Amino acid sequence: MFQCWRWNTSAGAIAVCSSRGVSDTFHGEVDELANLDQPVWDSVLLLGNNLGLLASPTQAPQFLDALAAVTSCGARIYGRGTDPYRTSDPLHLAYHDRNRTAGRPGGQLRLRVRHRRTATGWFDYWLTSADELVEVLAATPWRLEDLHHSEKQDYLAVLVKR
Repeated sequence: MFQCWRWNTSAGAIAVCSSRGVSDTFHGEVDELANLDQPVWDSVLLLGNNLGLLASPTQAPQFLDALAAVTSCGARIYGRGTDPYRTSDPLHLAYHDRNRTAGRPGGQLRLRVRHRRTATGWFDYWLTSADELVEVLAATPWRLEDLHHSEKQDYLAVLVKR
């Protein structure tokens, strides 16, 4: 039986999902999932560049531990990411340098999503290289199983739970 569980920090997105027939929704942060009595999944999709939700090298293990708590042994995460270092754009390279000077990874962003008068709070979003991803996975129950780069900066990572 296929089960679908959606979590999102946007109350508006939850309302749209509910109005379109999604009956099982969750409004909160991913690390709150581990505290809920919910089904265990075999797969997690982090598409749409959502590997960036790992937030930072220090926040990523907590995020990945929460996903480990609600997944089965051998579960997989299929995540889309962007390697920020596959660029020659001087503006991007300068941004990376400013981040490093401030003690952050080159590809870490601080952003919020806005549509008209509605905006999320500010949050960290981390664009990682494959090497950075492997490094942060070492402290988690996940390992990189496969990586597919496109011709551009984006990639699909397949993580497997140890």
